[in-house]
Amino acid sequence: FIFCFQAEARVRESQTLTLKNGVDVWLIHDSEANRSAAALSVGIGSLHNPNDKLGLAHYLEHMLFLGTKKFPEVGTFKKYLNQNSGRSNAYTSSDETNYFFQSTHESFGGALDRFSDFFRAPLFDQKYAEREVNAVSSEHDKNKLSDGWRKNQVMDLTAEEGHPLRRFSTGNKETLAGNNQDSLFEFYKKYYSGSNMKLAIISKASLSELENLAKEYFSGIPNFNVEKPSISPSYRKPLDAQYRLLKIK
Repeated sequence: FIFCFQAEARVRESQTLTLKNGVDVWLIHDSEANRSAAALSVGIGSLHNPNDKLGLAHYLEHMLFLGTKKFPEVGTFKKYLNQNSGRSNAYTSSDETNYFFQSTHESFGGALDRFSDFFRAPLFDQKYAEREVNAVSSEHDKNKLSDGWRKNQVMDLTAEEGHPLRRFSTGNKETLAGNNQDSLFEFYKKYYSGSNMKLAIISKASLSELENLAKEYFSGIPNFNVEKPSISPSYRKPLDAQYRLLKIK
């Protein structure tokens, strides 16, 4: 499917396709884009953490940035982006984990190569494991001071007993204690499949050029059947009253 929008000299076109490995792709050509950018969403999040490793989805997000088979040196991606006016980030929500970056148009192919290898062949280097557990735990300590995070936690605790929404989601040094290597690879191989990913790319490059980039760098992501745990959408008992009042002090 291709959609074209034109206003004065600006041209924006978009196209969707699915790679052979199941990755759904949305391509956007914008003639006035001053940066190229990409985002990849994996359909797995904190609701799917194993009970014995709460925060594992968030921890895996951190570890994915720490070296790949093709680019084993830690910090390669960040260094490349810094040299090319770019930046990157990621987040883990309840039902997805999203990775994204931007760079100059000229450096975009190299950035996509480094970025896509996160999902093709991460190393999960054991020598950085404890450091990233501490980083995840520090995020949790920081979040405890945020009224927004505290409110969300209270809301989650109103869910039905036994529902995964009630569980601790972000992880800390206690829930991620010990050796996490086997759990990381098991979680990655279970959910980080092409069929469970959606990719978006925007650039001033043509749609045909962007399609070639998507196929070149993301077709190598492995594909397998993903069976996510069943999570009930009925996570709170119905109320006789019209409203639920929660007071947070």
